[in-house]
Amino acid sequence: MSDFVVISWQHVGYAAGFLAVAVLISFFLKLGVEGRIIVGGIRTFAQLLILGYVLSYVFSQRSLGLTMLIFVLMVLVAAVNAYTMETRRHLSTIALFFFTLLFVLIIIIVPVGKLILSLKPWFLPQYIIPFGGMAIGNAMTAGILAQNTLRRLLKAEQSIVETKLALGAGCFTSAYPQLVASVKTGLVPTINTMMVVGLVHIPGIFGGVVLAGVSPVEATKYQIVVMYMLAMGASLTTFIVSWATLNSLFTSRAQLRAEELG
Repeated sequence: MSDFVVISWQHVGYAAGFLAVAVLISFFLKLGVEGRIIVGGIRTFAQLLILGYVLSYVFSQRSLGLTMLIFVLMVLVAAVNAYTMETRRHLSTIALFFFTLLFVLIIIIVPVGKLILSLKPWFLPQYIIPFGGMAIGNAMTAGILAQNTLRRLLKAEQSIVETKLALGAGCFTSAYPQLVASVKTGLVPTINTMMVVGLVHIPGIFGGVVLAGVSPVEATKYQIVVMYMLAMGASLTTFIVSWATLNSLFTSRAQLRAEELG
């Protein structure tokens, strides 16, 4: 295998040309997102630069406490992001996503570190943090899609749900089709990726491991573990978030909180 190719900051600057193309397309088509693209590019640079330096320190320390602190901060940012993505914002969303993502993260990284990768120590940061970060990001996206879909469907089909309630059906029974549809929607990105991974889509960890000089066959093993991990994380997150959101949208007397649907 060839040696790892080091990219200089000058060459990173050359890559900014790709961003400029996106800005020009937005400008000529009058999409109005030039500012967001530029801000996104600046944030990407700053956030990843900070992340690089922080992780360099964390990797050198091999501390369980530091590793868990990084995860808690990542989960908190993901939870706040879920809150900001709501059309009608509810502070309870932060707590819901925080504890859900933290739960999903724990039941993923412990088996990955102890059983699958057999790391010593099991929380070796340079392995566990990338795996955990991917799990958090994918689960967050799935949860947001599921929650937004549930609220949208309940609002669009409010009369159907309330008719079922009036006929004596319980909250779960009345909104079961909408619950199922929201969970399915949340899983769509993950399932679609699984369908084309390796054929159309070359995912990040596979490309990263190969670029580091590792055999493509070994990279394949890592990517398979990641895809299965993401599938479980997305499934658990969409179900928990959808279930908790559904319960919050009904009163103790089985009445739909229509004003909370956005």
